[in-house]
Order: sequence, then C-alpha cells, then structure tokens
Amino acid sequence: MNYNCLGIIYTYKCNFNCSICCFNCSPYLEEKIKYEEAFNVISSAIDLGIGLIGFTGGEPFLYYDEILNLMKNFKNKAAFTITTNGYWATSIVKTEEIVKELVTNGLRGLKLSIDEYHLKNIDIQNIKNILNICKSYNIRVIIGSTILSESKVSNFIDELKIELADIGFFFHYCYPIGRAKEVFKEENFITNKNIKIKCYEPNTITVAPNGDVYPCGSMLGIVKRRKLGNINEDNLMNIVNNKNKNISDFENYLKTEYLKFKDKGIDFIDTCHICYEIHKN
Repeated sequence: MNYNCLGIIYTYKCNFNCSICCFNCSPYLEEKIKYEEAFNVISSAIDLGIGLIGFTGGEPFLYYDEILNLMKNFKNKAAFTITTNGYWATSIVKTEEIVKELVTNGLRGLKLSIDEYHLKNIDIQNIKNILNICKSYNIRVIIGSTILSESKVSNFIDELKIELADIGFFFHYCYPIGRAKEVFKEENFITNKNIKIKCYEPNTITVAPNGDVYPCGSMLGIVKRRKLGNINEDNLMNIVNNKNKNISDFENYLKTEYLKFKDKGIDFIDTCHICYEIHKN
C-alpha cells in the first residue's frame, strides 16, 4: 500500500460532547498522543515519503501550541491540515492571527465540522470569521456536515450563503457508533440497500492517541482487528512495511462479507460502515 497522508488523532478531548460524535469525545477525556510520539511519527512518515500530515480529534486546537511547534519543525518537509469545530475563531482579529501563524508554518487546509449539532455549541460568526480569513490567505477550507434522517440543514447553509462561495462542502451520514448510537434510534440513520463496495481511504495511515496505527483514514477504521501495530512498540516504517496489503484484495474481501449480511436483510450506510461491522469484534 502506498500511503501519501498521515492522520494523527491528536486527542479524544473536546470542548463539547456532540450527540453525533463517533468517538464519545468530551471535555472530560484527557487521552492524547504525547508530543514526543507525534514528533517521531511525523519524522518517520516523512522518511516514508508521506508529505501530508492531518491533525484531527477530538478538538486538536485544544493543544494548539503543541501542534504549532510540530508544524514549525516540519514545515519545510510536509504540508498540514487540521480538522476543527472552530471554537477558537471568536473575533476576526484573533482568527487572522491564528490563521496567519498556521499558514506561515505549513498549513495547507482546514476542515470545519459544521452542522446543526456542532452549532448548538459554536457561534456561526466563528465560522464566518474562518471562511473569510482563509479566503484572504488562499487556504483551502472544506466543510463536513453530519446528517441523519431528521437533520435540518437549510438554516445554517442560508446563514453562510455568502461565505460558502468557492468553499468545498460535503454531507456525510452519521454512523451508529460512539455517542450517536446511544442517542439516536435505528430509524434515524440513513441506510442504503445497494452499496457499491469501494475503499475511500486507502492512502491514509492513522495514528490514535495511544499510538495504535491503522491503515485507514476513516473514523470507522479505528477498530482492533484493523490495527497494524503501535508506534511505542515499533517504528512506523516497520509497521507499514510488515503489514502492506493490496487494496483490490481487501475490497473483494469486503464484497464477500457484505453479501453475507445482505442475505440476512441487514442494511448499512456505506462501505466504511460495512468494514466497521466486519472488524469491530
């Protein structure tokens, strides 16, 4: 497998506890990757030819100083993206200070997690601040919006209609895992009876806060049976080289297993959901 992106789940701590969260993130979780471990795994990823590093969580901006220092150390060797809820963009001045500092140190793009569930905690003006400042610095922004069958998206989209010009925007279905499984009923999740099996995250390798390594960029790929190794027990290069797999073979395996579920009348959301159900135990 040829990986071109390293995803680091920097922490499971978040300043909010959204109902749709797949990891049960909350202000009460302290689990995070150690700075030294993050430094070493980024260095190893660069040695492997990986040139894009993505920070996610939880809320990675809770450890802004650490992430900024990592970017400063590797800005000449890699580009960076960060996924955030945007809580920090409380004024246009503060937003510009942060974005300018990140851009100077290798920021390639931001992904904003924005939907009716996140906006219960985030002022929509924060999002406007980020979108407007990032445009002025030519930083790519993608908005990811989680939806269920009951979701109402027209209100916040209408409020952002000016700022959303030239912004990447995509909806992704909420999965019945983590807190979402506890909060919502089965009928709230949007399923698909005819799924075309395709692995959408084959070129991203993800490191969890405890150092576990997974050959997937999806939140549903963080399951024990897909674990490749742990960066505290072996270096990333050995982990990747020892566990290389052909993606075509993996997709064929998923297709075979999917048919077994389908014969039982079980519906799924997408390929990632199928993969999770196969590997979760």
